[in-house]
Amino acid sequence: MSTELNFATQVLQPREVSRAEVSQRAEILKDERDSSMRAAQAARQKFVEDISKSNGLEKGRLVIEKDSETGKFIHKLVDPNTGEVVRQWPDESWLEFAKMHGAPNGLWVNQTA
Repeated sequence: MSTELNFATQVLQPREVSRAEVSQRAEILKDERDSSMRAAQAARQKFVEDISKSNGLEKGRLVIEKDSETGKFIHKLVDPNTGEVVRQWPDESWLEFAKMHGAPNGLWVNQTA
């Protein structure tokens, strides 16, 4: 017993495209990109608000800096009224350990996959 599969293929024929069609499609793509960017920005804002609320800082600020010695990004939750760092990821002890052991790219493994 044999089974025969028949896959029909549709060949698309080239066609003329007007400048108006190109402009319209470009505008649609731009709108989609802008919408996607707004959604990502809203998601980031919600993340910051959630972290702030969980630490009692509804109006806290999330500051992201790059450590010059380790090359790692440091995320700090800062109280906007006092400027005090409420929380930091990675914490200071990890950064000091990384600095002492010269681990700018990887803490335990010094290879790239």
